[in-house]
Amino acid sequence: MTGLDAYCREVLETKGPLKYYRVRFSLDKLTPGVDNVRYDVNISASFRERTTRLVSQLMTAEVKALGGFLSDTKISRMDVEWGEFRQGFSEVLLGAVNSAKKIREPQIVSLAQAAITKMSQEIIQSQFGDLIKQYRKQIRKHEITHSHDLGYLFRAKEDLRLLQKNRLHITSRVARELMENILESWERDIQKSYIANFGSDTGVPREFFYNPVLYVNGAIDDFFMLKEYVLLGHRMDDPLRYEALLVSLKQFLTAVLPPAAAGGAAPENGNRPDQTAARNSNPTVMSDSENQDQNLDSVLCFVENIDLLFNYSDSLERLRKKKKEKIPAEECQRLNDLATAQKELLNGLYIHFQKGGFIEPIMAYYGMQPVLTNYCPPLLPHDVLNFMVSKGERRKVAEKLKRFTSRSGYKIPLRPLLKAARSTRRFRKAKRLEYLLVFLKVFVAYHRDFRNFQLISENLQWVNLLDDEKRINLSRVNHTLYELLRPEEQVAESRLIRNHVILKADVRGSTEITAQLSEKRLNPASYFSLNFFDPINDILPEYNASKVFIEGDALILSIVEKEETPEGWYAVARACGLALNILSIVKRYNEKSRQHQLPVLEQGIGICFLDAPPTYLLDGDNRIMISWAINRADRLSSCNKALRRYLEKKMDTFNLLVFMSSVMSDVSDDAKYMRYNVNGIELDVAAFRKLSQEIDLRQMQLTIPEVSKARIVLYTGIFPTQSGKYQRLIIREALIPRIHPETFRLEGISSEKYYEVCTSSLVYEHVKKLL
Repeated sequence: MTGLDAYCREVLETKGPLKYYRVRFSLDKLTPGVDNVRYDVNISASFRERTTRLVSQLMTAEVKALGGFLSDTKISRMDVEWGEFRQGFSEVLLGAVNSAKKIREPQIVSLAQAAITKMSQEIIQSQFGDLIKQYRKQIRKHEITHSHDLGYLFRAKEDLRLLQKNRLHITSRVARELMENILESWERDIQKSYIANFGSDTGVPREFFYNPVLYVNGAIDDFFMLKEYVLLGHRMDDPLRYEALLVSLKQFLTAVLPPAAAGGAAPENGNRPDQTAARNSNPTVMSDSENQDQNLDSVLCFVENIDLLFNYSDSLERLRKKKKEKIPAEECQRLNDLATAQKELLNGLYIHFQKGGFIEPIMAYYGMQPVLTNYCPPLLPHDVLNFMVSKGERRKVAEKLKRFTSRSGYKIPLRPLLKAARSTRRFRKAKRLEYLLVFLKVFVAYHRDFRNFQLISENLQWVNLLDDEKRINLSRVNHTLYELLRPEEQVAESRLIRNHVILKADVRGSTEITAQLSEKRLNPASYFSLNFFDPINDILPEYNASKVFIEGDALILSIVEKEETPEGWYAVARACGLALNILSIVKRYNEKSRQHQLPVLEQGIGICFLDAPPTYLLDGDNRIMISWAINRADRLSSCNKALRRYLEKKMDTFNLLVFMSSVMSDVSDDAKYMRYNVNGIELDVAAFRKLSQEIDLRQMQLTIPEVSKARIVLYTGIFPTQSGKYQRLIIREALIPRIHPETFRLEGISSEKYYEVCTSSLVYEHVKKLL
């Protein structure tokens, strides 16, 4: 392989580094159940019942398609069955996401996914077993009657044989339909909530559970492999044995890949797999060869790497298009060099596989496609492949066809198969390279799915699905039970307040506004009610907010979090979203007021978080909230009048600036700070920390020319409102400058930070483009 490593380096320099496939799926951070080995899971009884009923209907439909005597069995409306199943799945998984959020452990969601997968597999196998029993019961029933119908009995036995023969086909089709709907429900109803809480990097890729090998629980056969992948085998005498091909491909890649790609550690931000088994709590240190093998697995499981390394046809096609666009000659030469390097690598692999005895079976596999359906059945696809590859196998295949002819009276000629074999040997080199590339991509897809199946299987053995009430109660009282229940099945518990957020919206200049309206003989009370309080009242339920009280021209709101309701643990996020909506409402009504020459409202908003429940005073039947956060929110919503006059014409995009006095070192902390807050939203430090726990905040450091020449530090993430809608937040982080309190001269920058909830549409549009 001398020189091929140079071609490989040229490809990687041109196309970029290889990508590493990452699957993070482990249960090792969870608490084992009462047997101290497996994880106890209690799945909703009604959801299990819905799944069983649905699988039974799907199984019956498959038997009907095969023409079995159960074809007369009535099948209920499948749209109703599917609707109930999807609803149950969404309820159960959303419950798992909320439980995971409660302790900040996404592995609970992994456990839920594994448990539902295991439950589905068990139900499918159980329902198929029930079908077999049903056939046998009918057969016995007719055999013991004196007047049984021999024709019916023969048909039932033939149907039973056909059913057992098609076991893999039936169970895989049912499993596929089930997993397709599970995936659809996950992506439609649950994925956003999961990403909002834990980010997109902690979940598994789409194909992890949407995996054909998983549908058959690893029990592959020729027809399954033909339908889903290519004709690979696991037996020692199979011409295209999976294990041998994998070893040979890894040998080639080891020889040509640069050490950093083939044997070094995967980059921190790369897609390297984290396929730790659930019980692998004491992993051993890997040797260099084991580490290299793991890296090669990571490279091979990322299917796009095959195109990157070997797809010279794609590069040539792009070159043809670029030439039509009349791009510079240097760019054309770069693409031409890339195509040359990729072709040399594919040629090198061709020679390597040829030495290993794989090229002829691969070509035979594609050569036999036009005639395969003429011979299967009665032959197996591997019989046809052996016939194409080995002259010694042809006699055996011919004998099988003779036996079939003697039993059925139907003769299948060998001439088309012989013609296909001769045609395959005459394939031109370009066609052979084309087939090799196609084969490689499907092969590595199977390798990825097979590895994922092994990882799932390793974890499923540690999932203990409980259905005995005594074991469930024992695990529950020992706090080792993970429950996947629908809302109405959950055990009712007292829900105490765990913490709370205070939002204060301070309306400025209310005295002047009242005076102006009174002079015009207009009603100030209705003005404030219609333009401020009433429209805000309408949106409070969407954010699960409550009024603490109205303090003259200020509105004080609270959002509390309660124990055992993690689905509502978005107090700070929802307070930020509510604040944005309050500003939007006031802005909208201000535009109307300007049209009618009425005064406009101006406000400042402060949001504070206290990691403790508030206290209450009782005034008759009314509760009055007492909280330190109310005073704190009051300061955050305020605006220094002198500072406002100084900055009024200088502010544009941002509505909040916080300064520290440089001469007041011996006063209280709150007296040190001066704020410019005009239609701005300030978040206190504790609230920002809580927000970063509630949702996945992505940090961005960027320059927005229309906003500021300086680099801005932003955080962004999404959160769900009470109705399930998702809203984006952007938080600006800045250091607090020190200024002279009278001249406002800048005298330095402190290490303290403040946080503004951004309201500028320019900022949101810029961030949206980067996401």
